[in-house]
Amino acid sequence: MFKKSMASKEYFDPNTAESLADVLYELGKDLLGKQQFSIAVKWLDRAGEVLGAQELDRLSMDATELRTSITESRIKGLLGLKDPAATEKARDLVDALEQENGDKLIVLLLRLELLSSATNEVFDSTSYSDILRRMTLSMQLTESNFKLIMYHIRKLKDKNPSLACRALDELIQLRILRVDDNEGWVEKAVVTRLWMAVGQRDIPESLDTLETVLSAIVDNLEKPVSSAATQAAHTVSQYLKHPIDRH
Repeated sequence: MFKKSMASKEYFDPNTAESLADVLYELGKDLLGKQQFSIAVKWLDRAGEVLGAQELDRLSMDATELRTSITESRIKGLLGLKDPAATEKARDLVDALEQENGDKLIVLLLRLELLSSATNEVFDSTSYSDILRRMTLSMQLTESNFKLIMYHIRKLKDKNPSLACRALDELIQLRILRVDDNEGWVEKAVVTRLWMAVGQRDIPESLDTLETVLSAIVDNLEKPVSSAATQAAHTVSQYLKHPIDRH
């Protein structure tokens, strides 16, 4: 059926091309969800080919979003192949997507996926941290986005605690403290920051950095944090003063 459709591709108008590309995209996305990466990439490439054959200014706004979704899924499929050539192709697609969209959240998340997929290389903590900073500065701060960036900060903490602490400090000071009705985010960020400080208790300057960010929080809070957060802070502070030998 696909071959029959493509035999008449020179007669496609934009609406027909969008409809066919959407069907091919859904096929590829379904296969991607089943982790059948090779065949998923094949169908997603076809979807991109059909849509890419049309003049961009004749396509609808929905087609623009579809094109981005196709590219995103192609990248994930290529990374799923865990093949150097496929990874390089995925990197090229991310580069192209960034040229079109700048620091759009989906672009930055795909950058993080690229870094995480590097199995034969040393994890690039610095680049990961830089992308988190770009996310902090550019993304809309919503509940879902807050959870998303906190997830990636904790992931960075497993690789480089110092850079993770810096990323969280920037999120707190540059964004969270500048948002009204931020008590819930502040509490979660503070508890996480104190937990991360435990892993750095043997580095003297880390405590100075912690004191700086906590002072900024105190200066900007309009009301005290909850008793649960206070108790967590007290527990961690005692741990920092008197580390327990867990071994």
